[in-house]
Amino acid sequence: DASVPDKRRIAFEEAKHPVVGFIEDTCSLPPDWCASMHAPFSEEKVALVCGPIVISPRLPSRHRALGITEYARFQPDVMMKGESDRGEARSLIGANFAVRKSAFSGNRADDFIDGTLFARLTAAGEGVVVRSGGVFYDGLDLKGAQITARYHHGRIYGGSRAAGRGGLARVALTAKGLAAPIIQFARACWDAPAWLWTSPTTVLWVIAMTAAWGAGEIVGAVTGSAGASLRRWS
Repeated sequence: DASVPDKRRIAFEEAKHPVVGFIEDTCSLPPDWCASMHAPFSEEKVALVCGPIVISPRLPSRHRALGITEYARFQPDVMMKGESDRGEARSLIGANFAVRKSAFSGNRADDFIDGTLFARLTAAGEGVVVRSGGVFYDGLDLKGAQITARYHHGRIYGGSRAAGRGGLARVALTAKGLAAPIIQFARACWDAPAWLWTSPTTVLWVIAMTAAWGAGEIVGAVTGSAGASLRRWS
């Protein structure tokens, strides 16, 4: 199977509309999704739009834990926190975003990794978040909810940050990888809704997934490469 960044590249190249939307197959859409995500592009300076994600409490514990580790900070009330419906996107929300096609010229899979894509698009224009453009995270991600998948995601992140960096920078990134499980779990505790604490199994899955991510981030920082992990992201 093609990796997720490769699938994004193919979709981006084949799309004919000047605005291209991306969601994941674990998400369902409200009726007004297209209109909500498209509206901010009426301003020419907008290159990127991200919408929030609502995690379903009905998911099995392992998939609920994946939703928490990936998307808890992208819930509508966490993202906006008293702001208006329009605000600055602080990172790419990989399951719910849209881009202005003319603002991006990437042609490699690496160009469509979340961090790279976000940096390129925000450099080309303005990023916004929209409260009403939310999706529902309510499907089962059978590959993504595996511990090995979290390791590969961590290595992609650590490797992309360390690529081309010197020894001291890699040491600092390796130390950050050691702290990553603690930071991610603390963030999940801060951002996740109260129903997280009603399921001890979910909490254990969150701990396991953040630990696997941290291990992958360390390997990526040490090697300066995502290795085979990018191909495993499918």
